[in-house]
Amino acid sequence: MSVSFSSGKNFTVGSGPSSIVVKDLNGDGKLDLAVANFTSNNVSVLLNDGNDGFGTPTNFTVGTNPVFLASEDIDGDDNLDLVVANADDNNVSLLLNDGKGGFGTPTNFTVGAHPSAIALADIDGDSKLDLVVANADDDNVSVLLNDSNGGFGTPSNFTVGGNPAAIALGDIDGDGNLDLVVANADDDNVSLLLGDGNGNFGTATNFTVGTYPSAIALGDIDGDSNLDLVVANYGSSNVSVLLNDGNGSFGAAKDFTVGASPNSVVLEDIDGDGKLDLVVAKDTNTKNVSVLLNDGKGGFGTATDFTVETSAAYAAVGDLNGDEKPDLLVANADSDKVSVLFYNSAPTDLMLEAIADDNDDEKAICMFSTTDPDKNDQHTYSLVAGTGDTDNDAFTIEGDSLKIKSDITKSTYNIRVRTTDSGGLSFDKELAINVNELGLAATNQITTIVNFINITENIFTVKSKVKGGKAKLSIKIESSTSKVVNEIGIFIVDDAQGTIDGIAPGAAGYAEAALKRSKIVCSALANAPTGFNPADLPSLLEFDSGANLRFYMVRNSTTDAVISGKTSLSDVVFSSATNVKVEGSETEGFALIWKGVSAGGSDLKIKIKETNEKIPPGIGLQGKHQGELIDLREVKTQVKAEFIVNREASYDNLVGFCKVNDENGGIDSDGDGTVDIRPGDPGYLKAMIRSRVEGIDLKVNNQGTATFSGNFESSSLFAPFILVNTTVEAILSSNSDDLAVFSPFLGANSGKNNHVRLLGNNCFGFEDMKGGGDRDYNDLIVQVKLTVNT
Repeated sequence: MSVSFSSGKNFTVGSGPSSIVVKDLNGDGKLDLAVANFTSNNVSVLLNDGNDGFGTPTNFTVGTNPVFLASEDIDGDDNLDLVVANADDNNVSLLLNDGKGGFGTPTNFTVGAHPSAIALADIDGDSKLDLVVANADDDNVSVLLNDSNGGFGTPSNFTVGGNPAAIALGDIDGDGNLDLVVANADDDNVSLLLGDGNGNFGTATNFTVGTYPSAIALGDIDGDSNLDLVVANYGSSNVSVLLNDGNGSFGAAKDFTVGASPNSVVLEDIDGDGKLDLVVAKDTNTKNVSVLLNDGKGGFGTATDFTVETSAAYAAVGDLNGDEKPDLLVANADSDKVSVLFYNSAPTDLMLEAIADDNDDEKAICMFSTTDPDKNDQHTYSLVAGTGDTDNDAFTIEGDSLKIKSDITKSTYNIRVRTTDSGGLSFDKELAINVNELGLAATNQITTIVNFINITENIFTVKSKVKGGKAKLSIKIESSTSKVVNEIGIFIVDDAQGTIDGIAPGAAGYAEAALKRSKIVCSALANAPTGFNPADLPSLLEFDSGANLRFYMVRNSTTDAVISGKTSLSDVVFSSATNVKVEGSETEGFALIWKGVSAGGSDLKIKIKETNEKIPPGIGLQGKHQGELIDLREVKTQVKAEFIVNREASYDNLVGFCKVNDENGGIDSDGDGTVDIRPGDPGYLKAMIRSRVEGIDLKVNNQGTATFSGNFESSSLFAPFILVNTTVEAILSSNSDDLAVFSPFLGANSGKNNHVRLLGNNCFGFEDMKGGGDRDYNDLIVQVKLTVNT
């Protein structure tokens, strides 16, 4: 098996980055970066932004020429602290974490001359992390035991070889005590010092490796449950593998070529086969990092190289984007950048969707799309030889369009198509094109034909008659007599019985699994303002053909509130034969009637039918958590917006839209291309008002209806907000932190309550009272019709 990584994405840090830590530094469940900068004498901390990137670096001053960095919880407060080796100050800096990803003033601990590497572990068995430091100019290592007060004690020194350049801690002899392994650069060997469990180490035993060993890593390479050793040999352009002999020692070194000047090694399962693979960074003009896959025999295969920006000082591995795949990070020694190479997964499916004809000589009849675990990957399409390629010669592919070369001569064509991602990985598929289903034989106009079928009393399946096509549904509220606002959602199940990952309806864990898959459709108001009719407001949704669907209702609350634990799972009512009546047919569509289960004992009726209507622009995030947004990021021209506003409130409120820079509400307030303020940060609400779209200030008299028009810029994301009984000028001039401004982002709202509900496609209902108010979401209702300018 081969592995693939994306081209390096570079992030600015300090000067001369020398070492990297990949840890969750602010406790939000995402991996962040800390980078030691050798030349600028500081550490850069970059917090994960949740969108395949990192925020602006925050720099923390340390000592002179910081050469190595590690991160663990030193003071026992469950926050990860930083420990830095300052090569020219002969000391180590400890920076305690403030719990938010920031760090305090460094406390320095004296060690030996020219500290070159550090390791953190509990070496004396007191459940506190101790510090071991390699002192390059003293030919020894210093051990500093944890003092139980958030620091370290006086160092004890242990002699090793000449110019110790790297250290690692692990239980080599299997006695339950941590042992010490040291790479001695000037002696071309490594020293093993066995630990006694009390913070002391025995006399060094030396093992010959390659020339000028500069980095080491410990891991079970051959699968025998003993820790083996990998050594990067800077002077001999290779790595040495020394397998554990099972008796507290290592066997003879076996060398593997990696390229010039290797100076950093990481052992990690890169290809997911359960065996440790090897990542090697190199201080060389070849500007790459190497990956060597485990050969299953106690060694590694041939190196595969991936390009980075400059010569590499250090490599690290971590899942930065939450796809459960390892990504590579490299400190570029000759620049102020860290390169991130995201794991590239192969495409998993190829689909074909009907499109309208172009009236040119080669008729575009279908459009390709790809299913790929990598959300931002790009794909190219090609006709390839193989099974099912009978009619390849009748077609050409331009971009993502399939074009037929000449007149249609038969009812079915068979082709074989390959989709290839930006990393060179591909997926091939045999496709059958039925021209009658596409309508080509008669009119050259292609219509996506949909079947919407009631499989059981509560499970529906939706199918497109166009091979590879999407199926679209129109869902709208036909009637509701409930006294509270109820939310309607939909989720995909695995079969006609409604199971999810093997969990049957009604079984423990089913509700939680369903809501994790769910998409919010709309909310049914209890008291609609004059002039607003929810029956005129369909929600259009698109699904893969063959999807099995089930509906649910949340009584007087939201899906988000249930998932967060604010609302009980007992308020989620799944469609079933006992509580939902199904009316209608496959030709007329179906109605789902919740039979008196909503609060107040009243019924709710929604109408569902297949449709060929075009999915409106802007709804890509709607239905997701905090997804009451207008998403125009894929639109390349200006968008015209027409607004209809209704009101049922005594307050004189105003609704506007602000530009945000990611789906979590981050705002680039200074225009430098980087998010610098997020929901919940001081000043966020004012930043939101300042980034509002000028000219879209939506107001109406109580029980009135008003229309407005405006424009949204292309390639952007917009969030609605409500100003309660105040003005833009009053908010911006206020000195209070308690502002009457609410948005879809719960972290920005006082009390973190929901004040914006999705009533349908591009239709938002607002609650204007603090603390969640009466939760009627009819104080202002804004419908938005978007037209993409051509």
